[in-house]
Amino acid sequence: MHTADKVLIESFSRLFADLCTPEVIDEVERTGNFMGLWEALEESGLTTAWIPESRGGVGLGLADGLAILKMAGQFALPAPLAETYLAHWLLSQTELEIPMEPIAVACLSDTDKTRVGSDATINAIIQDVAFASSCNYLLLVYATTGESRLALFRTGDLQLEVRQSLAGEPCDRVTISGVQALQSVSMSVNFARSAEALGALARAQQMSGALQSILSQSVGYTQDRTQFGRPIAKFQAVQHLLARLAGEAACAQVAADAAVVAVVDHGIDSEKAQMAVAAAKVRCSEAATAGAAIAHQVHGAMGFTREYSLQQKTRRLWQWREDFGSDSVWALRLGQAVTRNNGVSLWSDLVAI
Repeated sequence: MHTADKVLIESFSRLFADLCTPEVIDEVERTGNFMGLWEALEESGLTTAWIPESRGGVGLGLADGLAILKMAGQFALPAPLAETYLAHWLLSQTELEIPMEPIAVACLSDTDKTRVGSDATINAIIQDVAFASSCNYLLLVYATTGESRLALFRTGDLQLEVRQSLAGEPCDRVTISGVQALQSVSMSVNFARSAEALGALARAQQMSGALQSILSQSVGYTQDRTQFGRPIAKFQAVQHLLARLAGEAACAQVAADAAVVAVVDHGIDSEKAQMAVAAAKVRCSEAATAGAAIAHQVHGAMGFTREYSLQQKTRRLWQWREDFGSDSVWALRLGQAVTRNNGVSLWSDLVAI
């Protein structure tokens, strides 16, 4: 079993704490410009964590990179670090050139309309692509008959309908109309499924980090806020809410970390890892829904104000539930995996995870 380097993670945690202040996050959401943050991350080597050293990157393992993304969620980093990590990892599995800058990623699903022309041009309409309008490149992952494909585009060649997500970040509608990719390559038939699973695991880690953050913030608020001459943390009803929030945060962390272990030990394309990722995405999404509601209940009206930073995390929690497959999508896949072979191998599969 491989785990993240604790010294490395603590060092990067301090960096995120310094960079991602509530004021900076508000400014990035208002202007849409995250490059000041990105340049600071770039100087630390953080942005190329999943590019191998032989190709100019830092060459961290999956566990380290996913632990960094958990911290990014904890501090509500308003930049496409998870998307860029995913793009870098996918491109590093090929001989294609890897751009050393922010990259948006789209994993086409069955609901997206896609057609590949005989001249390798692609026609597609893709909904809700995070940060597409803020990046110079878009990496497209899609499955065709008998294979998967990676295709890298310049976003300037695509039609973008700029939209904003619940997180206050770009989440755009992308139309690719007869555009030929800058680079493209054929991959194994399961590669597109693995790409989406790694994206889902990245979001699970981010949700786990954000839940830990809102738990800490909620505990601190109840200790500082007084009512009837004593901190509201002394009231049994509030203690009950905090206990429930702590439970949701703990469940999310266990599920997300178990999926990381499964992916590192067995490979992202293995059935064990796919089941663990599905469980993590479902459980973290459920925890995000319940946990955000509890945190806002504890804070009352204060939690919804622009001036108070709780909403910076809860809005991202609500958005991340939907990215790289919603909880219902992954619940269906988990159910299909469980019922495979009439459920005979269910217990052994669970123990293996």
